[in-house]
Amino acid sequence: MKLRHILSALACCLLAPSSIGVGFANQLPRFSLEEKVAQSDVVLIGRVVAMRPENRVETYATVKVVEVLKGTVKGNVRFLAKGGISEMEPDCCDVGANYLFFLKKDGSGIYFAVNGRYGVYKLPKE
Repeated sequence: MKLRHILSALACCLLAPSSIGVGFANQLPRFSLEEKVAQSDVVLIGRVVAMRPENRVETYATVKVVEVLKGTVKGNVRFLAKGGISEMEPDCCDVGANYLFFLKKDGSGIYFAVNGRYGVYKLPKE
């Protein structure tokens, strides 16, 4: 009988959701400036000129390039501003505001922030 209770308690502990690490499961480490630049295809200063929800999850920003600091860009940039994973969503994009973007380009030509929320920085108004 005693063994049965021990096994039952052990089973409950093993099957119960653990709180260890749960709060940290989706934390995003902050890269250094050097790491962000190294992982970026493009680093630029740009002005958000439009926001467009594509579906219930994704919202894209149209970014007018003000100055390219790394890489090359032709025309405006289509940037994934919201993609459904809050830790990966940068604090962006107010239409008319300027931002510093650390960007990676995917195979379809869409740009996303390197280092998620730490890959886009709002610049002060001039």
